Amino acid sequence: MIERERRFLVASLPEPLPQPSRIQQAYLTTGPASVRVRRSDDQHTLTVKTGSGRNRHEIERDLEPEEFEALWAAATELRIAKRRHRIDIGNALTAELDLYDGSLEGHRLVEVEFDSDVAAD
Repeated sequence: MIERERRFLVASLPEPLPQPSRIQQAYLTTGPASVRVRRSDDQHTLTVKTGSGRNRHEIERDLEPEEFEALWAAATELRIAKRRHRIDIGNALTAELDLYDGSLEGHRLVEVEFDSDVAAD
């Protein structure tokens, strides 16, 4: 599957923010293929992304909690904690505003996924 995603640094936060999801993610590798595990609330996923830039190939699979824990234990190099606020911005688009915790506290990033290159432009 092709993921078309635009990312932006956030200077100021909209008010009020919707209730966030709590996300923990860890990377098994960040080489040509990025492989990560993620716990978002009570959902566990494995994601593989290849390519760079706006359009990347992405494969995502659900994991059982035990599978997640085993992979989490192996991914000790890069771990991230963040709060994700999903904001409807119209035209069937959702802005995912990430507020980072831990060593990245203070960083703010928003991502929007698009259905086509034209829409992403």
